[in-house]
Amino acid sequence: MTRLDRDPLLRAIYDATQAVEACGASEALTAAVMAVTAIYQHADRVLDERDEAIRRAETEARCAARYRWLKINARRIDFAGLCVSDGAQLDARIDAARKD
Repeated sequence: MTRLDRDPLLRAIYDATQAVEACGASEALTAAVMAVTAIYQHADRVLDERDEAIRRAETEARCAARYRWLKINARRIDFAGLCVSDGAQLDARIDAARKD
């Protein structure tokens, strides 16, 4: 179930659907509700894609910042026994070294 508080767009579409449903029963109104529901579902998918793009951009920005810091401060970090392919472990070392 989609959270209506996720974005004002979803609340507006939901409210429009409720207003159409309140008009009574007819084939035309049922078709209108179905059309608005399709818009709602599409908007939900678009918002999912937007949220994923934001998460990816934030992750890439964090990685870029760590890389810049690492490039500048590489001599300060002890890499002994560190498997560089383990990004989480590397990130933890970089974050710990930043505190020093």
